[in-house]
Amino acid sequence: MNKDPRKEELKKAWREQEMQKLITSIPMPHTDLRPLFDFLDGISECDHTLRQTNQLLAQRKLDANRIIPWLQENGGYCDCEVTANVEDRFGELV
Repeated sequence: MNKDPRKEELKKAWREQEMQKLITSIPMPHTDLRPLFDFLDGISECDHTLRQTNQLLAQRKLDANRIIPWLQENGGYCDCEVTANVEDRFGELV
């Protein structure tokens, strides 16, 4: 059975559009998001807060008032969830 090349093109365009939406939704420079994931990957224990995340955001002088709600919207309610949920969704994009 032959695949419809037009359908495949439409699917590819839709996937690219969805990826672009994800990228533009990130409320911080992409060059700061990867270090956040790497930093949190290195913590040995999560106290079920965003303490470590807030620490890194403050060190990099990033707007936590914009970034924390975005992290939470994407499943990052504590440091370990940022790595488990947000990095899982956005890690390959940055």
